[in-house]
Amino acid sequence: DAFLLCLNKRQRAAVATIVTAELDTRTGNTAPPVRLLLHGRAGTGKSKATSGSTRAMRRLHRGRAHHAVLNLAPTGAAAIAMAPDASTIDSTTPSLVKRNARNKSTATETDNPLTPEQLKHLRAIVGAGTAMSLRLLNIDEQSMTSCGHLAAALARLCEAGGQNLRNELTREDPAFPGIPAPHLLHGSHMAIAGDPGQLDTVAAAPLDVDPTTRTLDSVEQLGSTAFRTLFTDAIVLDEQMRLGNEDDLDA
Repeated sequence: DAFLLCLNKRQRAAVATIVTAELDTRTGNTAPPVRLLLHGRAGTGKSKATSGSTRAMRRLHRGRAHHAVLNLAPTGAAAIAMAPDASTIDSTTPSLVKRNARNKSTATETDNPLTPEQLKHLRAIVGAGTAMSLRLLNIDEQSMTSCGHLAAALARLCEAGGQNLRNELTREDPAFPGIPAPHLLHGSHMAIAGDPGQLDTVAAAPLDVDPTTRTLDSVEQLGSTAFRTLFTDAIVLDEQMRLGNEDDLDA
């Protein structure tokens, strides 16, 4: 793929980390899923790295290419900048918190269940149960993504796959010592990209919120715990890749 050849060393490392793990899984090895933070300032090519992993994973899963990768962002503008097929977190994986909730910071995972129509729609995108087609979840704009966003994305996808996020976060497997929630989303890989200090979150409780300040059973706590537990590896892009108009935004 000519596009992949245009990536710099660290961009290729991000793509290779995900693709290598997926190839190991396909060959029967017990490789743990990748949960990666892709960090870099504006213009360092985070979007290109995300596009590279998307293209590579869809090549590996030609028969279900458009179901193998899900690209999400916290706002419509960020989704448009991310990829042609990207969507907002709220539209694809609806919030776990009811719009009219009196205290959103203490809302729980079961307060706002998916309707049968919403569940059917989500399963049409990523598959259902153990037959889930999703192999890579990309989320863009980390600084704009809240704990509630991440909790909703993971919990709703778990629901489509016949899992429960809270149970998966506490589940251990001797085959994957030291790997948290190895079977979450049936072993799908995940990557969150962005410049953590670039923009304010569009909702309450940013991903790096101190979990000790939140109610243990709340949606915010669930998202914070998932972020801190799962995403412990990062690749930092530090080479300026932007050409042309310096005012253009780089997701």
